[in-house]
Amino acid sequence: MTLVKFLEARIAEDEAGEARKYRPLEEKLVDLFGPCTIIRPSPYTVMVKSQDGSDRVLLDAVEFREHYTEPAPDQRTLAECAAKRAIIEQCREDHEDSLTRNDDTEELASGVLYALAGVYKDHPDYQQEWAL
Repeated sequence: MTLVKFLEARIAEDEAGEARKYRPLEEKLVDLFGPCTIIRPSPYTVMVKSQDGSDRVLLDAVEFREHYTEPAPDQRTLAECAAKRAIIEQCREDHEDSLTRNDDTEELASGVLYALAGVYKDHPDYQQEWAL
């Protein structure tokens, strides 16, 4: 695995991890009540009707806010992922050139990528040759 591919894979994992934290409300309610129909007559009122149509649960605004609302994914984490992708894109070509020839620009690009990879040094795919 190349350094760039390693970094791209770790960033994708970071993004996916952030997305997994925030499941849609409907998925959470199905986990709680089983197969059901979810009716949202207002932003803070949810009716859950069981599959056989007999059960109804009304979650009022207070209970809904306390137990079921989803915070937005961490925008800072997502912004860091986007910034890392931009850095990788800027450094990719110079780093790949540094594997065949040596000059200051290529060394700088490689150093930046090695620094980014250092964050993931405990990952099983991390290669010790990437250590600064």
